[in-house]
Amino acid sequence: MAAWQYLVLKGVSLGGRVTTDVIQMELDERGKDGWELVTIQNFELDEGQQTLIIFKRPVVMTKKV
Repeated sequence: MAAWQYLVLKGVSLGGRVTTDVIQMELDERGKDGWELVTIQNFELDEGQQTLIIFKRPVVMTKKV
């Protein structure tokens, strides 16, 4: 069974006005680190409406000796 690690970014953490180019660069950078995009979605959080970008990647399990 696979174990997953998740990363959640708020759209505002990408800085200022978010453009498709900024999103593309962020996706490329995260992809280089092994992150796979799960979804980009709007959520109503305590601080108001936020766009969240959610990634996942497998957890590398190390064998205990």
